[in-house]
Amino acid sequence: MFYKKYILINLLVLFIFFGCSGRILNLISLNGSLTSLQRETDISQVKFEKLAEDIKTAKLKSGLSEQDILMLYGEPVLVKKVDMASEEWLYRAPLKYFDTPKVYLVFDEGQKLLKWRIE
Repeated sequence: MFYKKYILINLLVLFIFFGCSGRILNLISLNGSLTSLQRETDISQVKFEKLAEDIKTAKLKSGLSEQDILMLYGEPVLVKKVDMASEEWLYRAPLKYFDTPKVYLVFDEGQKLLKWRIE
């Protein structure tokens, strides 16, 4: 009788531990993903603020390549064809959808920065 209770208790403890361990590992993994996402969002915010500041202080110059822009300011939120030869890239704050400036960069057919505007 004692051994049955001992085995039952051990099985119960094992079931609880191993049954929950998968969920615990999932939560730990999710926390790591959220931390990584927050880090990426923070980087995007800093790069957007730098782009807006560079425009306001006239540091942004036409003729920069798309690669230069990507290295300096990161990926745009949206890329769309303006016509057959040029593209317009949209940058904005990563988590603010309303009442925040939007920066539009226009590239020519040679993938060089042609003009920009803030709205």
